[in-house]
Amino acid sequence: MSASRPVKSKYHFFKVSQPSYEFKFDPIKSFLNKSEQMILDQQTDIEKRFKQWVEKYKNYPDVPEAPDQFYDELNSNSIFPYILNQSIFITAYSMYEYELFSLCDYCENIEDIGIVAKDLAGGNYIEKCKKYLTKVIHIDMDNLEEQGMILKKYQSFRNSFVHKDGILKGSHRDILAFISKTDGISFEVETNQLTIESIVFVKDFIDVCTNYLIDLSNEIYSQKKDDPKFFLDWAKTS
Repeated sequence: MSASRPVKSKYHFFKVSQPSYEFKFDPIKSFLNKSEQMILDQQTDIEKRFKQWVEKYKNYPDVPEAPDQFYDELNSNSIFPYILNQSIFITAYSMYEYELFSLCDYCENIEDIGIVAKDLAGGNYIEKCKKYLTKVIHIDMDNLEEQGMILKKYQSFRNSFVHKDGILKGSHRDILAFISKTDGISFEVETNQLTIESIVFVKDFIDVCTNYLIDLSNEIYSQKKDDPKFFLDWAKTS
């Protein structure tokens, strides 16, 4: 092989594309940080005006008391972080699904099979991608099993928020154990209600799925790079 042409496999894309996953999710992290600061600034402003109102009208019994005057603002500002965190988590999860499908599509483009992950019957999007990579592209994903199990728990959270407004019913001992060790999310046993309390949860999820996509890309590249069926044309004759 010529030293001037070190790349010989069409699967080289999976090696060079790995760093791009972090950049793709960075805008979401940036938005979360800015939104959190905006909420804090709003809270500070409301508290300031609340105190000013109390001081200014403390001797005016006919003027509404501060809790009544600022009720709507206080209520909105207390609820908004939960709504924001939930919606951004769902968005980040959708991005993860999209990137996983894109990865499968690139494999199909290389191998020209004529079957894409979405063609497979049964299962959710993530299960279809795993089935496609293992059964159609023939990738051994055993090394990613532990990461995959963690992502399945995040999938349960996503499904709960999307389909059941955050209600998680049934026996979920493994899920509850995971929640107890995970920052930024809580579970109310009496109401079966999941709540994302902090952007830390969303940012940690982004790190988990980013690392998984990078490790999966590396597995695909490692297992396919030496297969002569996918060598570039010049490499086949060198």
